[in-house]
Order: sequence, then C-alpha cells, then structure tokens
Amino acid sequence: MLYFSRHQEATHAILPLMKLWIIADTHFYHENIKRYQGRPDDFNEKIIRNWCKIVTHDDVIIHLGDVIFGLDQEKRLSSLMASLPGKKILCRGNHDPKPAEWYYGTWL
Repeated sequence: MLYFSRHQEATHAILPLMKLWIIADTHFYHENIKRYQGRPDDFNEKIIRNWCKIVTHDDVIIHLGDVIFGLDQEKRLSSLMASLPGKKILCRGNHDPKPAEWYYGTWL
C-alpha cells in the first residue's frame, strides 16, 4: 500500500511489520525439566499458547538451542514447528544430542 501526497507522489511505502524474536531453552517435552526448573506441568502448552498469541506468520524466531527433548524428537519437532507461526531458525544447544545439521530443517 502506498500513501500519496497532494501531488500524487509516492512518499513512502508501508510494509508488513516483521518482528525478530530470540528464545532458548524451551525444552519441549522434557519431563524432568519440571523438577529441575520448577516448571508447571503444562509448560509445553503454555509456551505454545503464548507463542501463538504474540508471534505472527511474518516474524522470525531464532531459537538458540535446547528446543526439544525426549523420545520421538524427529517426529515431534517437525509437527511442533509446523504448528507454530513464524519463520524459525534453530541452533543446536548444549543439551541437544543430534548433529547441528538436524536442527537446520525447513522451518522458514
């Protein structure tokens, strides 16, 4: 959308606003993290709900590691990333057992 002056000259374009979010240590599906960090039993749902509330499709999220834990990581990560809005860039964290390349999936 362009806004025009009285002389019909384009003065500036309004582009969709994109936000950059940086997060880390979500530890999705890590049952013991509840005890280690005092997280509530429904911490996965709370993180997902809050993410969906504030992140838009155009936003970029850089996740600095320790994104997911537990069994079925490959299946769960794909499903989780597909369900969350935004373009995700995942980095391997110190508790992430897979090689760094595994986290470079197509999340954009």
